[in-house]
Amino acid sequence: MAFPKIKKQNQGKFTAWAKKNGFKDACSAASAVMKSKKKYSKNVVEMANYANNFGCKMKKPKMSLRKTKNPKFLEHLNPAKVLDDTLKLGRSVAGAQGVKLPI
Repeated sequence: MAFPKIKKQNQGKFTAWAKKNGFKDACSAASAVMKSKKKYSKNVVEMANYANNFGCKMKKPKMSLRKTKNPKFLEHLNPAKVLDDTLKLGRSVAGAQGVKLPI
């Protein structure tokens, strides 16, 4: 999906509104506005929706194992079990295809 164009006179409007109203950036403002739409004007809600859909979702950081010293979600993995499961899967796939493995 292509990024929709913003008219020149409207560029930076929501960011300026967000900073003026005490938010650290446009994405945090957009989240707050979308959680309680009734508190804000229709124009602000529209700008927040646009920011949320086309700006903020694209800026979220991707998780990387290299940056994490001790990734919690890998703690439960047992390397010997992973290898055993992989070999079993390899044998079953090879067996289903009629291939004999020397393992």
